[in-house]
Amino acid sequence: MAQERYVVAQNRYLIGKIDITNLNIALNEKDTARRSYIEALKSFWTAYYDLRRLTLYDFAGKRLLYLAD
Repeated sequence: MAQERYVVAQNRYLIGKIDITNLNIALNEKDTARRSYIEALKSFWTAYYDLRRLTLYDFAGKRLLYLAD
């Protein structure tokens, strides 16, 4: 959604409907949303692999994991 808002703001800036300040606000919101999404993905996968390590269970393969000696 932030990407779409930025594109709309960019088009409105090009036709003179908004000023550079509003365009920069839209750009910052887009960048913040992207960073938040990436951070959420990182948190999800970190938690997934922590859970997998703690339980020694491969959820995708539906099997127990064994530690190498």
